[in-house]
Amino acid sequence: MKNIILEKATLNIIKGKEKEFEKNFLKAEKFIKKAKGYISHELHKSAKYKNIYLLLVKWQTIKIIKKVLEIQQIIKNGKNYYIISIALFQK
Repeated sequence: MKNIILEKATLNIIKGKEKEFEKNFLKAEKFIKKAKGYISHELHKSAKYKNIYLLLVKWQTIKIIKKVLEIQQIIKNGKNYYIISIALFQK
């Protein structure tokens, strides 16, 4: 099996903006799915905190991640939500 990169991003959404985030994520995931090297993704909502989400994305290669991290840095500076942490794992 080829090495797969698993990206883990914890998203802390501004309280009260959860529905807006979910609506915007549905639009954004269309672009994520078209990204070069994309395999799959999952978005999970915290069982304890309404405004915390976990995003898991599988990529074919680490080379793709550099561009993704640049895009996420732009998102981090936006008004709707903030990325708390990003970690990469290799299988």
